[in-house]
Amino acid sequence: MPPTPKDHLLRNLLRQVEPLTRYEAGDLPVRDRQDRTTNGTLVHMDRVAIEVVRSRHAGELPRGVVRHDREAEMEQAAAKECSVHKAEARERLRTWTQAHGQAILVPEVEDVFGEAQVHGHQHRCGTCQGHGQVSCGPCGGHGSVTCTRCHGTGRLNCHGCHGIGMRWEMVRYHVPATPGHVGGTTIKNEYKTCSVCNGRRYDRCSCNNGHVTCTTCHGNGKVPCNPCAATGMQHERMEVRCKVERGGRATAEDPRPEVQEQVGSWRLKDLVFLTDLSVQEVDLDVLTLRRRFTFTLETPQLVLGTPGGDLTIIGYGAEARITDLKGVVGRLLEGDVAGLEEAIASEGRWPWQRCVAVEEHLDHLLASEAHQQIAAAGFRTDDAQVKELVESGLVAQDHANRVGTAVRQAVRKIASPPLLKWVLPVALIPALALAIGRVQQVSWIWTVPVLLGSIGVAWLCWWLVERLRTRALVKAHPAIEAKRFRQIVKGQRPFKRWRWATLGLAVVCWALAFKYVPKPLTAAQRYAAETDAYLGRPNTSIRVPDRFTWVPFAEASSEVQDALAGISANTKVNVLDQARQAVQLGCAVHVATCDLDGDGVPGYAL
Repeated sequence: MPPTPKDHLLRNLLRQVEPLTRYEAGDLPVRDRQDRTTNGTLVHMDRVAIEVVRSRHAGELPRGVVRHDREAEMEQAAAKECSVHKAEARERLRTWTQAHGQAILVPEVEDVFGEAQVHGHQHRCGTCQGHGQVSCGPCGGHGSVTCTRCHGTGRLNCHGCHGIGMRWEMVRYHVPATPGHVGGTTIKNEYKTCSVCNGRRYDRCSCNNGHVTCTTCHGNGKVPCNPCAATGMQHERMEVRCKVERGGRATAEDPRPEVQEQVGSWRLKDLVFLTDLSVQEVDLDVLTLRRRFTFTLETPQLVLGTPGGDLTIIGYGAEARITDLKGVVGRLLEGDVAGLEEAIASEGRWPWQRCVAVEEHLDHLLASEAHQQIAAAGFRTDDAQVKELVESGLVAQDHANRVGTAVRQAVRKIASPPLLKWVLPVALIPALALAIGRVQQVSWIWTVPVLLGSIGVAWLCWWLVERLRTRALVKAHPAIEAKRFRQIVKGQRPFKRWRWATLGLAVVCWALAFKYVPKPLTAAQRYAAETDAYLGRPNTSIRVPDRFTWVPFAEASSEVQDALAGISANTKVNVLDQARQAVQLGCAVHVATCDLDGDGVPGYAL
């Protein structure tokens, strides 16, 4: 048994829906299928329009144009030829109607219009009076313009005296020798006549008496005339042209408003491919051919049960052509989106909670190719695949927006819990680097490189965390192709907010470490602290330098050793003997020379 239009309708719908959803032929929720027909009428009109077109051109008349000496003669000849062509078109249209009026054909221009002559009239250009050239605008036809340097005066202020005529100059004088004085040369500054311009106060300009050659006309004073293209002539053409204007309207005798609207938007060129037309009436009025066609159009319909209610799809013609898909893919997959939205709203209110239901609903939603394409687009609003889905009518724009939002929230929820345990360790890397640097007494010169290096290490660690988490997400969803799921995760940017949170926490930790981790004491600061402890009170008279210059005790100069011997003789503690004994025992003893109290007397530190 041959397939009926309703079978073609189901086949055409499955061809559109099956690649984009998880539905197959047996899974599609079909509520009802009907074969229906619609009777209709089409009124089609062909109107032949013949008119004279007038145009203006530069230059002389080209070959093949009928030349007229006067403009009135050209107009009369064109009007006469237009009348002849109208009468000829009327007769040719009548002949065509008798031969093809009952056929599903339309008259073309070649059927009603023959070859027409072009009439023309040429005249001298009114702008240049037939010379082909006009006066140059910038120079007014003189070929030169005023010099911009001297402003037409032909001279410039002297560069030596700036137009004053006098200037200060150094003058060398010879002083003769006199008794008691040695002769020689002396130099004086005198205000005298400028030696550059000899008092004239100006120099001659390089122009020609205040004028320079015009760059537009190059000194010719004339430029080509634009209206006539430098030919000195202009012409007009009058040509008889023909066109066939088509129009009409179709009406459908069907109770379904959708069918009435769709059939009403079609013309003869559309209906001829959908059904057979029958000519019922032919009316020829001068140059207008009016014909009335009747037709019977197959309009099968299919009712689908979707979560949002019944959806009716109508086909047109014996092959059941579908003109409006009504977002059928989105309607069929509405339950998947609603389930994921409900799971997101009910589960995982805190970032550290694992959302099992969200993962299950996300897998269910991404089982459809259409949802995978929308999810892979992510934040890109101009994605070609999503645009194609929306423009084809398979998915509504609102449904695409809801899918994108739901997938974005779901991916963030399932990706967040494992990331939380890495936020603090990664954020502590710069702070730990600063603390270790201070404990190890790293110079302040290396602080900035250490900071930048620690930030780079933290960024690398977070990059590895993101890659490992993405790989874990891909493995957790084996039903989806790995490459496609990576595109989905990349498009949704689930790690972006945690990346910035880690950066902010790292800045806070580094600031706390900078403030509370103490700097290591220098040798001078330790010596001052020991002195305070020995005296039992702060010794405000000791001026502690930032750094001592330490040398091994064995390499100390004899002057230093003599000074230490003198100190040992005047105090109860023999510092020199203690230092020598410490060296013999294998201790590293160093001595530094400094002025602690600022009185110029050197002090010593061991």
